[in-house]
Amino acid sequence: MSFRLKTILGVALIEAVLLSLLVISGIYYLRSSNEAQLAERARTTARLIASMTSDAVVATDLATLDALVEQAIRNPGMVYVRVRSQNGLVLSQDGDARALASDFEPDPDTTDHDNDGRFDTSYPVEIAGMTFATVELGMSTSQLSGVIGDALRWMGAVAVTEMVLVGVLGWFLGTYLVRQLESLREGARRVADGDFGRQISVLGQDELAETAESFNQMSTALAQFAEEQRRAREQAELRSEQAEAMLADAVASMPDGMAIANRAGELVHANAAFQRNHPDLDFGAGKTMVLPDNPHSVRPYQTPSEAATEPRVAIQLSDGRHLLVARHETDTGGVVMVETDVTALREAEERSRSLERGLLQAQKMESLGTLAAGIAHEINTPIQFIGDNLRFLGTLVEETLENEAAIPHLPDDFSDEAESAIQESLEGVERVRDIVASMRVFAHPDSKDAEPCDINEAVRVTSNISRNRWKYCADLDLDLADHLPLVLCRQGEINQVFLNLITNAADAIEMRPEPANPGRIVIATSLRDHTVAISVSDNGLGIPSEARERIFDMFYTSKPPGKGTGQGLAICQSIIAAHDGRIEVASEPGKGTTFTVFLPVTN
Repeated sequence: MSFRLKTILGVALIEAVLLSLLVISGIYYLRSSNEAQLAERARTTARLIASMTSDAVVATDLATLDALVEQAIRNPGMVYVRVRSQNGLVLSQDGDARALASDFEPDPDTTDHDNDGRFDTSYPVEIAGMTFATVELGMSTSQLSGVIGDALRWMGAVAVTEMVLVGVLGWFLGTYLVRQLESLREGARRVADGDFGRQISVLGQDELAETAESFNQMSTALAQFAEEQRRAREQAELRSEQAEAMLADAVASMPDGMAIANRAGELVHANAAFQRNHPDLDFGAGKTMVLPDNPHSVRPYQTPSEAATEPRVAIQLSDGRHLLVARHETDTGGVVMVETDVTALREAEERSRSLERGLLQAQKMESLGTLAAGIAHEINTPIQFIGDNLRFLGTLVEETLENEAAIPHLPDDFSDEAESAIQESLEGVERVRDIVASMRVFAHPDSKDAEPCDINEAVRVTSNISRNRWKYCADLDLDLADHLPLVLCRQGEINQVFLNLITNAADAIEMRPEPANPGRIVIATSLRDHTVAISVSDNGLGIPSEARERIFDMFYTSKPPGKGTGQGLAICQSIIAAHDGRIEVASEPGKGTTFTVFLPVTN
């Protein structure tokens, strides 16, 4: 429904309500006044008839009474007239037979209560204050109804005419009011369709004109905003195109191979480096990106910095290059695969391993040199008292042989001293034999392949070999578990680990500023969940918390200058890792340190 029609109907409805109220109130007033006049006329007529017939009633002159009643019935609107005596006897009557036949019931007003179409009233015939009879009459209300009907028709015609005139005037008024609204509606529709800046004509100076001016201002502001948005979008698209071009150039020129596949595994993009890495693959659009099985593929490669992350796969191409392949899933379900050439890293790693083996060999030779000096000292002591005792026995035998007469008279302590000297000589020889045997076992060339090893025996040999390193500063106790299973390892490398740990323990004990208790080193072995655990504990200086994270770094040492090279623990960690084991450290500054080595047992 249009605004114009709403305006016309609204004005017409208001006019109809007002006219209805006016017609109803006019009809009510007309009816009330005519009814009052009718009632007054009927009562006046009844009073006149009563006055006219009083003498005839008193004289009981029925002929005169009939004449008077007949004369009264001729009055306009009179339905019937009846004169009834005091005892209810009808003295005279005239008029409508049906009305006369019905019982008389006076009406309090002119409202047609009994729907008989007349107004019934009565008046007493009184003389000298005495009532002799009653005049009863009925006056027709049809004339009143006709007047009311004529008035209603006339007023209805006037109301309809007025409503038609109001409708016509409302149409013109609606047309005038809607003219500005029509332009506003058309302007809003054009703006909604994207015609920003659309202007409409302003008619008059009323509220609608102000609304039209506001619309024009809003349309102008929208046009300016749309223009700014268009420029911003063009700049953003330009920057996006530049960024995409730069990204495409960067991806195309990057040395790493990169390929992108969608959710279905179909190849979306592959840069030149990726295509050079796989010349045998079909890189057409829609091809499935599946890397073929490579006969030169190697085990998953993992750098130290990625030790806690998922390993990436390293493959070897037919030309000998090594690629590190990483796959990353996108949020849309696709896959991005990046191939990094790690050939140089592999070669550097091989050189590092070679250097590490050289350092290990140098460290071993250094340890062997230290052991040789210690063994020389260890051998020198028993050899010294063996020599002294043998010289004593030689002198004694020489003196005895020179003085044959004195043979029966040997010194009193000859037998005791000779027995003691011989016993010490034998013990010295036995110690030399043990040291030489341990040295032979420790210095035995390593086998390239791992062999089952008795860890308890390796601990005994290493502690015996390193005796010269710890015997002057600490006591060494062994707490070796019985029936310890064999461990598959290279025994020479494991001995090197134990030797480094014992040497570090002795150094930590010697570095104590003021030892409050004697130095003590405890080596213990045990079986923990199919793993042999070897712990080396000391009550030395301990390791500061800030240095604990770096003790396994190559060339890092907390010892004084000239005391250490910083290679021992790094080599130990490398050896243990090569045996699929691990090494842990627990230390409390000022109280001591415990290194624990875990090696898997032989099945």
